[in-house]
Amino acid sequence: KGYGQYKNIDGALQIYEIMTLENIPMNEITLGCLIDACVKCNNLSKGMQILEKEHDKANTIIYTTVLKGYTKEKNLDKAFEIFQRMKANETSKPNIVTLNSLLDCAVQCFNFEKMDSIYREILRNRHKRALQSEAIGRSLRALPKAKARENFQWTGENKRKRKSA
Repeated sequence: KGYGQYKNIDGALQIYEIMTLENIPMNEITLGCLIDACVKCNNLSKGMQILEKEHDKANTIIYTTVLKGYTKEKNLDKAFEIFQRMKANETSKPNIVTLNSLLDCAVQCFNFEKMDSIYREILRNRHKRALQSEAIGRSLRALPKAKARENFQWTGENKRKRKSA
């Protein structure tokens, strides 16, 4: 975990290499720390290579970390691919943190259609309070002022539509 915190991807990858050479099994905690280091060090491609090799250890937290990496890269298509993979896997179902990360990616990419889709997913999963307090607030702060006003109007219109439905 410390390698990611101190942005030392070489150190993290060296530990992974040693573990591989010494046949030391990786668990989900080690994998999560390694993926987190890759995300923090802007080396998600290496993290994805490792994740593909160690996919049997992936869980909701690890996939959500990958989503955060794709948010940093502003790659909404890849983020949605991971989200779909999570939905299809019993051991890595998306949770509210996952949905908030995906919503953040849609906001960073200014994709209002995807924002609406994620918003509906959150409502289907009954995470209303978390959505309003965390994701929308963060989303509005992340957008430039003009886009924030547009986003606020979009959110208000959706609330009105849902109340009248």
